[in-house]
Amino acid sequence: MKIKDIDTINYFAYGHNTNSKVMLDRCPEAKLIGNGVLKNFCFVLRKFADIESHPDSECYGVLWQINRKDLKELDHDEDYHRHYNRILVDVETDSGPVKAQVYIMDPAYHPKERASNDYVRSIAHGYRDHNLPVEQIKQAL
Repeated sequence: MKIKDIDTINYFAYGHNTNSKVMLDRCPEAKLIGNGVLKNFCFVLRKFADIESHPDSECYGVLWQINRKDLKELDHDEDYHRHYNRILVDVETDSGPVKAQVYIMDPAYHPKERASNDYVRSIAHGYRDHNLPVEQIKQAL
């Protein structure tokens, strides 16, 4: 997907960007769509949040509508093509499936550090704000 061809896209956040304050600081024009579930992926925590393909798993998160400028900002923040890549996925919502972009950690990036307590608290804050199951974070820890 070429950025120049994008007006708006759907973006699925499962980590730090579930926190509305964090997301809107990064992408002030982002619009909340609602909660969603990514089937056949599980949430994992390394130094940063990630997802892994895993049959019969579910990853809960938040859907945002973002514009071209927001996508460029997120690509920069997520260190696109170095630490994270983007893939197109189908996210289940109460209104049916929605196509969305999601960041997934590059297999060549292997951070050895654990996620900081502040980082985990920020994610948990986002989960509570959006009524997502905090158990997902606890299982990843």
